[in-house]
Amino acid sequence: MKINLLGTFCVAQKTSEILINNKPFNEDGEKGIIIILSSIVGLDGVIVGYGTSKAALAGLTLPLANELSPFGVRVMSIAPGPFGK
Repeated sequence: MKINLLGTFCVAQKTSEILINNKPFNEDGEKGIIIILSSIVGLDGVIVGYGTSKAALAGLTLPLANELSPFGVRVMSIAPGPFGK
């Protein structure tokens, strides 16, 4: 929980400070993208500790995106599932 959620939050916080101060890299005013790596396990309720921390990352993504979008910073989450043979 501490690494998956708090670690991601701290990195996103510091990264957002840097990106907000960037010059826009296109005519739309975009300054950068923060990509949060979640997991589909956070949506299926299987592994308690891991799943809870990954579900919390999904919950962090939208509010962070809403707060940073006026500054030209996009935030998105990727939630991969299991890899087969």
